[in-house]
Amino acid sequence: MKVRIFDQPPEPPEKKQEIFLALTAEEDRVVLMVVDQDGGGIDAGHLLSIGDDGAMTLFGGINEDLGLRTTEMGCLRVRRE
Repeated sequence: MKVRIFDQPPEPPEKKQEIFLALTAEEDRVVLMVVDQDGGGIDAGHLLSIGDDGAMTLFGGINEDLGLRTTEMGCLRVRRE
């Protein structure tokens, strides 16, 4: 038999929101966007695009309900390494 001293029960782990990402080809660029679990687009879910010239563009006004860290313009935050 194992004996334990009662302590406060552990708090349940915080459930993190899950998002699904998809790459789509649009004209002369590839777009990274958030989709629903069936692969359908989400309102204001376009995150960034990379053009055929290699330039990356961040979309503004990303849906706040996605829980992503964004700038004051609603773009993804970018870390430069």
